[in-house]
Amino acid sequence: MEVTGINQVWVSDITYIRVLTGFVYLAVILDLFSRRVIGWALSKSIRHELTVTALRMAIEARNPGAGVIHHSDRGVQYACDDYVALLDEYGFQGSMSAPGNPYDNAFAESFMKTLKNEEVHLCEYESFTDVAEQIPQFIEAVYNQKRVHSGIQYLPPAEFEAILQDKKRKASLGQVTLKLAEY
Repeated sequence: MEVTGINQVWVSDITYIRVLTGFVYLAVILDLFSRRVIGWALSKSIRHELTVTALRMAIEARNPGAGVIHHSDRGVQYACDDYVALLDEYGFQGSMSAPGNPYDNAFAESFMKTLKNEEVHLCEYESFTDVAEQIPQFIEAVYNQKRVHSGIQYLPPAEFEAILQDKKRKASLGQVTLKLAEY
């Protein structure tokens, strides 16, 4: 979905998922407007390639113009040369949380809490393969397609975005934020 006429804001974060032999790391990028996960990556390592892969997925999914505000915590994976170069290449504006303030990234943290409560803590992953099979399913089929959000009129992100593409349905929502967006 290409968005024009408003500044897009993307938020990002990393979390770990325990497996029998250690941890698997997940990086996600959410479109703040629709709450949709637009980029994600899994790895056995927390190196910067994890976040770069998630960012590339988000860019491919959204085909954004310059001006996207990209918010993250202050992790080295987001401040490294490769990540910053990719932000610059696409004309994104980088934004980072204040030191020691997790509330600056509340939307990404909220997604991680949902992921842990509704998927991770309910499963006993044994391997990276287990995580790689289950987490994409949760993100794409459950979170993006079915999970409702109060901030978008109790709709799932995919349905909210579909409404934005349909002018008649968009007008019926009557939400001020939707009237500001010209899709």
